[in-house]
Amino acid sequence: MLNYETIPNQAMVGGIKLYIERGIMPGGFLTALLSNDLMGAFGAADQTNINCMYKWATWLYNEMPSRGSGMWGSLKDMQNYCRLVNEKLEANK
Repeated sequence: MLNYETIPNQAMVGGIKLYIERGIMPGGFLTALLSNDLMGAFGAADQTNINCMYKWATWLYNEMPSRGSGMWGSLKDMQNYCRLVNEKLEANK
């Protein structure tokens, strides 16, 4: 399971949790970051996240499940991940 304490900007924990645990797409910065859109991530980042960009890249590489997990890598991967999480949550109701 992901250790949320290692997230470079703790203000982003809520969005990441909703994405991972509930299949809710995050806001612009996190969507760009998790879909490997470097220019979009810098464009959507506030100053705190810009200053953390190296830490974000390191966190993705070391802490997020691999790209093969489908959790991140492209926008399509993210959308598919959300669909799968939502289907699983719906089936467990």
